[in-house]
Amino acid sequence: MHLTNYSLNKNSERLFFKGIDEADQASCKWSLRAFKKYMRERGADVGLLFSRIDDLVVKTIISVESTILSALTVQVPHRSNCFELLGFDVLVDSKLKPWLLEVNLSPSLACDTPLDQRIKANLISDLLNLIGMVPIEQRASLEPLFVKDGEGNPHGIQPNQVNKRVGEESKAVVQRQLSKEEKQIIKETEEENER
Repeated sequence: MHLTNYSLNKNSERLFFKGIDEADQASCKWSLRAFKKYMRERGADVGLLFSRIDDLVVKTIISVESTILSALTVQVPHRSNCFELLGFDVLVDSKLKPWLLEVNLSPSLACDTPLDQRIKANLISDLLNLIGMVPIEQRASLEPLFVKDGEGNPHGIQPNQVNKRVGEESKAVVQRQLSKEEKQIIKETEEENER
């Protein structure tokens, strides 16, 4: 029987991995792109499936919102200074109904294969972008905002100027890369946040 848990499969003699440029899948591990392609080739409504998965994730988060907010109130002085990466394990049945198996509070970021390396590197990059980390190449453009000591060494920043400048630059770069649907989601999120 094929077990889906990679920690068990990785010792199998039948496990294989193609080169990173050759495919988005191995014998037991696929990228999301490869999975969607596979489903489309079999006539599945991928849009419907992922809409259902999105709904499942949102409802799961809503179900624990009060618990999370209570813990934040006690443990975290400012809402914007912590985050959590969650791993959702979802089983999809033959009728394209997703079933939540578990939510991992600390999903594995170990990289045993080139596919892991690519997917998890992109995941970490997206995560750091979402929490507002400034990439190293953008920090150089912020150099004039650092306060210099008597010898010209940076020793502090003017936070309001940095936040404003980084926000404007990041927003411009991101907006050029977004689809129409993604821009609409951001607009709706900003409007909800203002309410």
